[in-house]
Amino acid sequence: MAVNWRVYLKSIKGSQYFKVIQPILKGSTQDKKFYIETVQGHQLLLKIAPIKDKRKKFKEFESLKYLEKMKISVNSPITFGEFNFGREIYTIYRWLEGTSCREYLDAASEKRQYLFGEKAGKVLRRVHKLKVAENMDKWCENNVKYLEKLCDKYKELPEKSEMILGQLEGVMEHGRNYRPKKIVLCHGDYHVGNLIVTLLGEVGVIDMDRSVVADTYYDFPILLKFLPSSGTPFANGQIMGYFEDKPPKSFFESLKYGVITQIMSQALRKNSKKANATDIYEADKNFELYCEMYDNFTLDVPKWYSGKIFEDSEIEEKEEVGEELLTDKAMTIDGREENAEDENLESVEENTEESEQK
Repeated sequence: MAVNWRVYLKSIKGSQYFKVIQPILKGSTQDKKFYIETVQGHQLLLKIAPIKDKRKKFKEFESLKYLEKMKISVNSPITFGEFNFGREIYTIYRWLEGTSCREYLDAASEKRQYLFGEKAGKVLRRVHKLKVAENMDKWCENNVKYLEKLCDKYKELPEKSEMILGQLEGVMEHGRNYRPKKIVLCHGDYHVGNLIVTLLGEVGVIDMDRSVVADTYYDFPILLKFLPSSGTPFANGQIMGYFEDKPPKSFFESLKYGVITQIMSQALRKNSKKANATDIYEADKNFELYCEMYDNFTLDVPKWYSGKIFEDSEIEEKEEVGEELLTDKAMTIDGREENAEDENLESVEENTEESEQK
């Protein structure tokens, strides 16, 4: 039976102004997502989650406010509240116009892939500028406890890799000796599926619902998981962009052991009672992928890593015309839409106030 979304959403403040309600089926979370167009003409992203996730979703809402202040292109937060008799929560954001990063990379030259990877790395470095008031000693202690528990549970699995078992001592030694320079807000799921190419050709960041407080290297192992989608030029570019062409040795050590912890976590999920076919497939596929990258973990640096593939002068010489055309076109479109969005935001606020009065 088809759901009448207009009836379902009617208790959300301002929903009487929703002209188009289109469910979004993409994404790995269980949240309901909708593309909304209002009678005033503005485009919105509406996300709905169970009330039990209220604290988590509020954190995501606030995280996006922070990124917006950092001049990072995101779905700008507008409003947050409860509906459906307090059983669910909703968050409304401005729609971030752009092209899927995956689609862009599929059609791009290797130079453009690398260049966009550099941009993604620089944006991630800006995300990590928010230091969190976390007790460093306590964080390190909790990290070691987590690794000990993970390793112990992995050893108990009926099916486990002897190769990974041989890496556990290194994982624990690294965990005990590792002391990050700072603890920051991490995106938690920073990969091509959560990035878009904006109308100005810049990096747009979406879906902060897995953001965590951790060390700066936390956001990198996921890059390897999505390597088949992003390609090695993009991955090299992201690392070079983040570290300004000079990734430290400690980064590659943390990356390798971060990948091993991912393998163990996915193996535990695969063997849990709640595991489904996707969990099993993902665990097996990623295990093979990581083993190939690290040559069965005999390497400290993944095989695809090449560093700075293209020199700046080479990128500018070959790509300048294309980037110029993209920027000129985008500035015209974005300037027109930006004025409309400012107008529309005022309308949303007015609509919300009007609904409250009613």
